[in-house]
Amino acid sequence: MDQTFKKHLMGMMTTGGHRHEEMSQTLACKYCGEKMKKAEVLYKRMRKEKPELFIRKEPEFVPSQEIRNMFGQLVDRVKKDKLYRRHLELSVRGTPEEQRRETNRANSGYYSRWYEEDGHQKHI
Repeated sequence: MDQTFKKHLMGMMTTGGHRHEEMSQTLACKYCGEKMKKAEVLYKRMRKEKPELFIRKEPEFVPSQEIRNMFGQLVDRVKKDKLYRRHLELSVRGTPEEQRRETNRANSGYYSRWYEEDGHQKHI
């Protein structure tokens, strides 16, 4: 929602310290009910006339340098480490027992201690 319109709408609903616990009480009150109804009429009218005011823009994600480095390391490991690549394939496409075994291995730290290079498994 457009911030200037939102502030205007909220300003219309201010009651100067007069408060209610429930919305139904607010609408039933002579002082607050009129303000709420006027704000509601304005809100509905603006929804029809200017719907672009109510479009919420998605925040743009900008990865930090640390995330970029982590992604680069992950891509590098998947390209070079055949053991880790096989782990990912079995985790996604394997049978349920293979997926369970791979999950247990990953949780135990197996893939942080072992890697495969040139057809040989090596310990870090």
